[in-house]
Amino acid sequence: MRIYLSILCLAACTTVPGTGRTQFNLFPLSEDVRLGEVAWKNTLESEKVLPVSSPEHQRVDQIMQRLVAATQQRHPNLAASFHWEWRVIQDDSQVNAWCLPGGKMAVYTGMMNFVTSDDQLAAVMGHEIAHAVARHGTERLSQTQAAQVVLAASDGELNDREIRMAESAFGLGIALPFSRAHEHEADELGIYIAASAGYEPKAAIDLWQAMQQTTGRTPEFLSTHPSPSSRAAKLTALLPTAERIRDRSK
Repeated sequence: MRIYLSILCLAACTTVPGTGRTQFNLFPLSEDVRLGEVAWKNTLESEKVLPVSSPEHQRVDQIMQRLVAATQQRHPNLAASFHWEWRVIQDDSQVNAWCLPGGKMAVYTGMMNFVTSDDQLAAVMGHEIAHAVARHGTERLSQTQAAQVVLAASDGELNDREIRMAESAFGLGIALPFSRAHEHEADELGIYIAASAGYEPKAAIDLWQAMQQTTGRTPEFLSTHPSPSSRAAKLTALLPTAERIRDRSK
């Protein structure tokens, strides 16, 4: 079993474009696109999607056109495989946006009301695009499947309590830290994408400082997301590089 897992890990190791991090991903890129298509269809059927003629969609469309062009420039091989599409969802209670694997972007009106500029909205959208670029969705699925293989390898040697403990240890020891790492990685890739599109990089820092002031959070060591202050600090360190990228784009 150990030999099998070692071979599996070697075969499934890829490199995240833009950061060079070694990634365990069992899925081909085509599966990212397929899974995104399925989830997108369900979203369009279940949410209140604003028409493309609405002012909100027109605003998102202008930003997204620039972000997609920047993503295709920075990550041409991967972005060319995406089936890009974007919509605005009418829900003022949701300060949220997301990008599915394969390039399907949704922005909620609650997020559009929260940000104070197109630069901040571009920072959010660039971050979400970065999750898709880094293939975080199928990486998480791969981690889950690998954990199931490990637990199944016990061949009945664990009782129910031990299995729950093992699952809990996997959640706190691997899944959550990886999720925090994903968020920081998406922050890094996202600020560069937005900067390549000509948006102000400092807006990402301003956004997370505003989040820190207006939202509560669980303790960071038990959270799937880094604290807003932690994100702002890491983005501040990336700011000089991002500003150079923005200046070149102009």
